[in-house]
Amino acid sequence: MNKPLVTVIIPTYNIAKTIERSINSVLSQSYSNLELIVVDDGSSDNTKSVVENIDDSRVRYIWQNNSGACAARNNGINNARGEYIAFNDSDDTWKPNKLEKQLEVVTKTGADVVFYKLSIPVKNGYKKLQPEGINEGFVNFRKNSVAGIGTQTLLFKKKVLTKFRFDEEIPRFQDLEILINIMNSRNYELYCINESLLDDYKVSRDSISVNSNKLITALEILERKYPDLKNISPALSRDISGYFRFSSKIEIKNKNYFKAVKYEFKAIMYEERKKLLYPWILLRDIVRFLK
Repeated sequence: MNKPLVTVIIPTYNIAKTIERSINSVLSQSYSNLELIVVDDGSSDNTKSVVENIDDSRVRYIWQNNSGACAARNNGINNARGEYIAFNDSDDTWKPNKLEKQLEVVTKTGADVVFYKLSIPVKNGYKKLQPEGINEGFVNFRKNSVAGIGTQTLLFKKKVLTKFRFDEEIPRFQDLEILINIMNSRNYELYCINESLLDDYKVSRDSISVNSNKLITALEILERKYPDLKNISPALSRDISGYFRFSSKIEIKNKNYFKAVKYEFKAIMYEERKKLLYPWILLRDIVRFLK
């Protein structure tokens, strides 16, 4: 039985110090019929020499002018030869059975997209699997929120990515946006593996707690592209509400009260069942920060 080719795409930008480790975790997979495309998004460090010094014919290096990680992923998709496409980040490492396990699920279930959970450090050495609230099996888009599914966890049938691409304008939630787009089409099945197949996940320094401007820009793009989101996926809508509420708290802390009220009411719009509580919550938070 012929094993299908899997294309793995790693977008990278000035992370030469970690990319070799990420690449080796792909090349050492128990499922070996793969090609690895490293798309260099205009790095100014020695990324190119690190990649080209790896002696493995399965590795291809593509350089592009700096255009962002999503443009790099799309570039990789355009050059992919595989029947399946997966993504890794240049500072993440997979467990050796990552691809094998996901392909087994595809064979058994016929799923079009398969993801596994991320193991997130909490405190005192404890970790939790994210996203919470999704069990092993097919994902019900209305009942399950797809927020928190990382790009490095996804394996796609190539036919899915011939119709969908990563949004190159959205500064955050690129993985969320493409999943909303795919699931909203109602033509594809998404399957969850209820374990982590990533060695060690590190929260990005560009997380929402660090860069709230990117968070707001991304939320506004999602609003514009999917105006009916709260009806399409009430579960995801509740998470969007939480993101707006988080933004409101940041603006209160920065004493931008007009923006705080604006984002609080957007939170109300996305979770109507709490609309009577939010004004009081907002008032309470403002009073706290004024003290």
